[in-house]
This record gives sequence, structure tokens and C-alpha cells, in this order.
Amino acid sequence: MVPITATPMHDVTITDTAVELPTLAERYPDRHTAVVRVRVAHHPAGPSRHEITQELRRLFPRHAEIAW
Repeated sequence: MVPITATPMHDVTITDTAVELPTLAERYPDRHTAVVRVRVAHHPAGPSRHEITQELRRLFPRHAEIAW
């Protein structure tokens, strides 16, 4: 029998994109293999929604959903 490693899954809620976006890579070291659902609860002034979405897609290539 061959063991199968489970795919990690994360629900990520972001309440302040300016503070949390730079720390996501460190907080989720398995982000390249994990299936991730991201919810952006609040977007204060700063990068545009498009820029934030692009960065989330880069950080979490196997994202299942990005909701605003």
C-alpha cells in the first residue's frame, strides 16, 4: 500500500490588506500545495482590488475562491 499525503486546506480571512498581505507567505509555508479559500473582509486605502487579487493569486496558486 502506498501512503497518500493529504492536501492541506486553509480558510484565510484578511481584515487589513496593508498589514496582512506582506505576512501571508510566512504564515502559510505550504501555500503552494494547499487549497485555499480567501475572504477579504475589509480593504482600507492602499493597493487596488485588482493588485490585491493578483498578489493573492501569486501567493496561493491553488486557490479555490477569493471573495470580497
